[in-house]
Amino acid sequence: MASVPAYIDITSADFRALYRLAFEHALKRLSQALQSRDLLKPEVVTVGLHTPLPEVADLMMRHRISGLVVLDDANRAVGIISEHDFATHAREEDGRTVIEI
Repeated sequence: MASVPAYIDITSADFRALYRLAFEHALKRLSQALQSRDLLKPEVVTVGLHTPLPEVADLMMRHRISGLVVLDDANRAVGIISEHDFATHAREEDGRTVIEI
């Protein structure tokens, strides 16, 4: 409101009500804009439980994705490895994670 170069004669309660209505409108508009199928990649990139991390990172970069499905020895999905996993487990010399830094 400080960026509006004019005086607006509304109460705090009016402003809260207006903000709530605008926020609800924005959520409704955004929720209808995209669905998961619009972002879905048809090719699922997977790695095994014993895939070396440099190979995992290389696959993420080559496929321009932020996570991979991890398969066990019977080709069953057992989890996901993501960029977040790399960031939270990477350590600097002082022991802090990349996220903490």
